[in-house]
Amino acid sequence: MGKIKYLFRIYVKLCRSRFSVFGKLKLGLRFCGISVLFILFGILISFLGTQKIQAADSDVVINEVMFDPVGTDTGLEWVELYNPSTEQAVLSNFDLYAVGSYYTFGSFSLDPGAFVVVHINSSGLNTATDLYQGASGNMSNTSGTVALFNSATHSGSTIIDFFRYGSTATTWQSAAVTAGIWTIGNYIPVTSEDDSIGRLPNGQDTNLPSDWTNFANPTIGQDNSTIIDVPPPVEYPQDP
Repeated sequence: MGKIKYLFRIYVKLCRSRFSVFGKLKLGLRFCGISVLFILFGILISFLGTQKIQAADSDVVINEVMFDPVGTDTGLEWVELYNPSTEQAVLSNFDLYAVGSYYTFGSFSLDPGAFVVVHINSSGLNTATDLYQGASGNMSNTSGTVALFNSATHSGSTIIDFFRYGSTATTWQSAAVTAGIWTIGNYIPVTSEDDSIGRLPNGQDTNLPSDWTNFANPTIGQDNSTIIDVPPPVEYPQDP
């Protein structure tokens, strides 16, 4: 704001000086008009220089999911998000759906190339890499969906990523189809207990089950780089 006031004062002085030198309204107005263009250009450059470029919210993806840890599941399930872009992504007030409930992000940003893990049905101290949903139910071991929304309003216009494992769960599938990020009937097969399902490579997003693979050694909060077991993707044009 201080820069704008400074530039405006210079503008006024220049206009007055031109009026006094030329003594003609026409010349004065012409000069002032040109100077306005320069001042507006300077304001624009100054404004842009203070802005921090941010990634589009749709760049952030659900990158890996653990829904069936070995033994008791409570507190050991998680959903990993990843920012594959080169700019920071602001996730403030986003909603992550899992287990029939939502985790709402507070004031939170995800750096380029960074991961954040949302721990389901678990409590802890939130950090830049780990967030805790608190008390909720556990994820199904046979079929479920995970959805990421850029708003507290949940619809086909606010859903930005979607994941479905097993063939029976359908929550938010229609919204994902409406958004063009999923095909109805598609799902990722469920495999062994204590395996996770993740994208390979990180952020791979063609909106098909083939983006996903099975990890016998989950890579929570890290690169998905090692394939241990790869089940065949299942793609159907519609639900039975």
